[in-house]
Amino acid sequence: MIADNIQFLYNNTLDVLINKALVENKFLGYLKVADDEYFIKEIDSYIFFPLQISPWQIPPSANDLNESIYFKLDNLEKKDKIKAALFNPKFIPAYYKALQWFNTKAIVPAIVYNITPHGIYVNIYDETIQAKLPVLKDEAVTVKIGDVINVLITYLSPVKIVIQKA
Repeated sequence: MIADNIQFLYNNTLDVLINKALVENKFLGYLKVADDEYFIKEIDSYIFFPLQISPWQIPPSANDLNESIYFKLDNLEKKDKIKAALFNPKFIPAYYKALQWFNTKAIVPAIVYNITPHGIYVNIYDETIQAKLPVLKDEAVTVKIGDVINVLITYLSPVKIVIQKA
């Protein structure tokens, strides 16, 4: 007798990992590459999680492949959208500078590189960090490409930056 057309309704191993992540979100796994995408294989369950790499994060090197590495799980609310993030990621120097500006609430010069009806796109710190300055519907855009605008970083995470005019 052969079983075919099997549908898994529950993944108990994944549920155990999610419950563990709610208490202590630190896991050990192996860094893997498949189809030019990074994955982390959890060491006990052998479940693969896609690795979320920030735009400002230095990607893992080839020497890190198949080595044990600590990671955490993000997006725990949706099981099919769970991603792994390195526990101690390394970022480019521009991110650390932006983090310093965010913590001190410093006013930062930003150079306009694109203007659309929805926003003004600026480069912060040598074109390595880019952000969008929203434009209100009734507000007239008076800046041109290449102009310098003073901005304040109001939110900064490894995947997103939010700015406002200073």
